[in-house]
Amino acid sequence: MKKVKKVVVLTSSSSSLLNFRKNLIEKMVSAGHDINVVAPNYSDDTSAKLSAMGVVQKTIAFENTSFNPLSDIRFIYSLVGYLRREKPDVFFSYGIKPAFYGALSARLAKISTIVVMITGLGFSIIEKSIKGRIARLVLQILGRVSLPYCSTVVFQNPDDPKALMDANILSPKVKFELVNGSGVDLDEFANSPIPENISFLMLSRLLKHKGVVEYFEAAKKIKAKFSNVNFTLAGDYSPNPAAISQSQFEKMLEDGAVNYLGSLDDVKAAIANCSVYVLPSYREGTPRSVLEAMSMGRAIITTDAPGCRETVENGVNGFLVPVGTVDELAQAMESFINDKNAIITMGKQSRSIAESKYDVNVVSQNMMTFMGL
Repeated sequence: MKKVKKVVVLTSSSSSLLNFRKNLIEKMVSAGHDINVVAPNYSDDTSAKLSAMGVVQKTIAFENTSFNPLSDIRFIYSLVGYLRREKPDVFFSYGIKPAFYGALSARLAKISTIVVMITGLGFSIIEKSIKGRIARLVLQILGRVSLPYCSTVVFQNPDDPKALMDANILSPKVKFELVNGSGVDLDEFANSPIPENISFLMLSRLLKHKGVVEYFEAAKKIKAKFSNVNFTLAGDYSPNPAAISQSQFEKMLEDGAVNYLGSLDDVKAAIANCSVYVLPSYREGTPRSVLEAMSMGRAIITTDAPGCRETVENGVNGFLVPVGTVDELAQAMESFINDKNAIITMGKQSRSIAESKYDVNVVSQNMMTFMGL
């Protein structure tokens, strides 16, 4: 008979527990384990859904997108105290700040099994400004004092562990594993018919590093030649240092090339209404939105960048374009406009790849194995 274990899960966003980790949490609960989650805050809806799943919730405030020494010390102090009181068998956290700060806290609390998932490097590696250099310095310090004590560090693509080793953040001696992103629910994101009119969709927080500016510029180029082609964007503003300001974004919308849907709680209808999904990101862990679009049978245009390139077999289920380019992005879009059959055939390939590689049940089972559950 398997021993029931207490698991504490740390996240910077309670909504991600349902959007990205629901399948994993359900499997852990179904296996009889006690699941506690820690997040900065919970909406009433999220709290109710987690409670219905049998998940115990704890609120500990922290700032995910900035390095405030006093705030961060208070967070670590609170988390260590909580872990010492709860005495979990397993600690699991995901995201950059939860991974590094969580691993340190779990080490101080003497948790025996510590598993962290680094879901992407983003600002800390891409940004070359003073803020970016400070972020890397902080991660270097935290990486040396926390990651060696993890049972497993999980990555979503092979480039990220190499980048952290090159930056002297991750020791080559640290045990790490790879998973195929967060996976996708193949039943929830079911294959859907492709609309007759050609339209492109991007789902993203409004960040420069996501390629939002390039998407707008490419849309303008295409609209000048094909006025009947539609471009849509959905996503919310972000406190991230690489965020596009509201005033800048409103100016980008003025020419009407891109239709902005705002922030969506459910993206399935938006994906169903598009012909091709586009994500010109500079770097990802593994982009969940791309996996969802693939699962729904959509051809993909994304960048030849870490995390993104793993999702597309160039010329098979979509196209890879260089990071930060507009002309190449527009050319990839135009290739679909000129060959509508490619939208159908590549969309079918996307669904096939999602089924064979990105099933969320397989990813969750791997994660449970890493946690000894």
